[in-house]
Amino acid sequence: MCCTRMADAIVKLGVRDTVIPFACPVSLDAFPHYAANIDYPIDLDTIANRIRSGFYRRLKSMHQDIRAIALAAEQFNEPCSAIVRNSRIVVEALIRFSRYAMFHNRLS
Repeated sequence: MCCTRMADAIVKLGVRDTVIPFACPVSLDAFPHYAANIDYPIDLDTIANRIRSGFYRRLKSMHQDIRAIALAAEQFNEPCSAIVRNSRIVVEALIRFSRYAMFHNRLS
């Protein structure tokens, strides 16, 4: 099933060094101002759990959460920082994979 593949892909991606900052919720002990600056904090673990639980009824809703990772990185960090670049790469990869998985799931 495509949902299982997507959640598994997120978990596997989350162990990569460039992806670890997005894998779990941001520590408010380490970054106390994060909650005050980011309206919609989201992370890959939360997205994977939502996929597994059937939270997303539309692909667009999942994509909004995935894109929120990059938006938060852009709002909280310097625009040209590595974490912002990496967030964009992660978001693009996950959105492409989800579209691929959905397309191939329809064909099965």
